[in-house]
Amino acid sequence: MQILYRYIFRRALAASLFAITTCCVIASLINLFDILDDVVKQNVGPETLFTYLGVNMLPRMTDLLNVMMILAGLFTTGELGRRLELVGMRAAGLSDVMLVMPVGVLGLILFIVVGYSQIELVPGLLRTGNQMRTQIKYGHTGTDISGPFYVQMGRMSMQAEDVGPKQDYLSDVRIVVSEGGKVSEVYQADQLARISGKWVFDTGTYRILDPSTGQVMRYENFTRLGYPARFASPPE
Repeated sequence: MQILYRYIFRRALAASLFAITTCCVIASLINLFDILDDVVKQNVGPETLFTYLGVNMLPRMTDLLNVMMILAGLFTTGELGRRLELVGMRAAGLSDVMLVMPVGVLGLILFIVVGYSQIELVPGLLRTGNQMRTQIKYGHTGTDISGPFYVQMGRMSMQAEDVGPKQDYLSDVRIVVSEGGKVSEVYQADQLARISGKWVFDTGTYRILDPSTGQVMRYENFTRLGYPARFASPPE
């Protein structure tokens, strides 16, 4: 019985490793496509590029791994069924619970590994990845901050993931405007920069909502958008 359990475990492990490898490749390609234009513009070296892809691989994999592990389970059962091994195991008196037990043990091990990664590794990797992306996109890193920059200014709240070294830009900016305690406008941009003495949004989206229903009344993409004159500018 132990020999049979080890055999099923090895087959499931091989399928899982194949799924994880495929997941790594897909995650790296997605990350590469996200920054490909900036890599060409800034002439980023291979060492920086591969370091960025490695740092961002694990956070991106968490979005793909669940589907990949389901496929790994299908690959395992499909291969065992194609060779009629499942038929032989059932004919020998093994129940469904006994057949699933080795796969369940592997799933528990992977669950512990993924859970630990989500708690201990992913947050730090995300911060490092955001700083490296800023370096790739703008040629220099922002100020190292432990968490998102956040400030409340009257009817407007602003959040940014990174602050420029001279506080002349904010990256990954999200500004929410409220009317009567309900959201009325949302600005989302890659960067809020001071250009010629004025704050300007760069590459993002703008939405105006009906505060009573929350329905989007207007939605548009932009490449440059001036900072609203009716709101207080970010503090110096």
